[in-house]
Amino acid sequence: MSEFYNSYLVLQQILEDGAYANIALSKQDFENQSKVTVITYGVLENYFLINKILKHLIKKEPDNKVKIILQIGVFSILNLKTPNYVVVNECVNLVKKINQKSAAGFVNAVLKKVCNKEYKVDENDPESLYNIPLWLYKKIKTQYPLHYKDILKKSNDNTLEFRLRHNLEESDIFDKQEVDNFLSWLEDAILKKEVRKLACGYSGKIDDFLKKGFEKGFATAQSHGSILICKLFGNVEGAYILDACAAPGGKSIYLAEHGAKIDALEIHEHRVELIKAYAKRMKVNINTFLEDSTIENTIRNDLYDAVLVDAPCSGLGVLNKRQDIALNIKESDITALSNIQFQLISNCANYVKKDGFLIYSTCTFLREENEGIIERFLKQNANFELCNITPIDCEKDNHLDDFRFLKLLPNINSNEGFFAAKLVKIC
Repeated sequence: MSEFYNSYLVLQQILEDGAYANIALSKQDFENQSKVTVITYGVLENYFLINKILKHLIKKEPDNKVKIILQIGVFSILNLKTPNYVVVNECVNLVKKINQKSAAGFVNAVLKKVCNKEYKVDENDPESLYNIPLWLYKKIKTQYPLHYKDILKKSNDNTLEFRLRHNLEESDIFDKQEVDNFLSWLEDAILKKEVRKLACGYSGKIDDFLKKGFEKGFATAQSHGSILICKLFGNVEGAYILDACAAPGGKSIYLAEHGAKIDALEIHEHRVELIKAYAKRMKVNINTFLEDSTIENTIRNDLYDAVLVDAPCSGLGVLNKRQDIALNIKESDITALSNIQFQLISNCANYVKKDGFLIYSTCTFLREENEGIIERFLKQNANFELCNITPIDCEKDNHLDDFRFLKLLPNINSNEGFFAAKLVKIC
């Protein structure tokens, strides 16, 4: 059964090389893609429970490659309709196929114990129940005692949030007939409930027509949380804005469409190329630079009407949709990230004009990466003040945290988690 081998190949990329599950799967075109997807996500979404079962049955940690095969076997025995003896045989053959013949007897023995349920684990302990490390569970529960269960609940929403290009109907840079056809399709999809209109943008599954709309630049993938962050800038017509951590470029593109002059910085060359390609597809002009935003560039000091620091973060705002994001995360990673985030906001503050704005944002809900950064920054930068954020015109004010921050929590007031703060430079 080649789905076991193909699943092994994908899981190896995810668990050993750190690839994202959706990207690793999208790069493959297996004949049995659907089965491979089930097994891959099955292992990832039951990762901690599977490992607890193996830990109870194994005295010594096996080689990583062998462990992945055991994880596939445990998931398949517990969840698939494939006969247990077939699963065991396939996993044993798979060990041999990857030149680990000496582990064949070991894999056979362990999986037979799983078949016979010769293990004892608490499936309701926090790690197994929520599929995250215990330290992370404790942190989220402490920070959100009333909401942690909802935040950690898995979302089955596999739709994509997207928006139309600004002033699409009025634009003269697109073929009018093609635009009309696309908008007619969208209207029809909404009537058929294939696409849902959101307060900001739309939500639906990708089909060929939507793909074509993306390719033409009529629409683009962007979550409503990302759009809300852009709306914090207000009217940007003619404004000079720096996007300090710009890739893949969604917020830069949005602001450019609305009339801003954008300088977009990125630390990696391949990510600069992503921004350029995105801007070309959406037919907007963006100035791109290969530059580390943690290091001061005095040429940029006091230059911009507004600066966006959309900081690299833990990405836990999509934990409800992408359970692989927390499998190997360590508490020390959060500390390291928060240090980088503070370096970014501290340096980029120099680039803001007097009376200009600094917007700090992340796609996580951990306070160390959000409120903690802002509080620390304000203590050291008396020339900035935190702005109250009034209800944004396309959203209810329940997305605001006492009007100090924009705060979206997954499964509470949004599909995904986001945070943003707006600061003004007073002198």
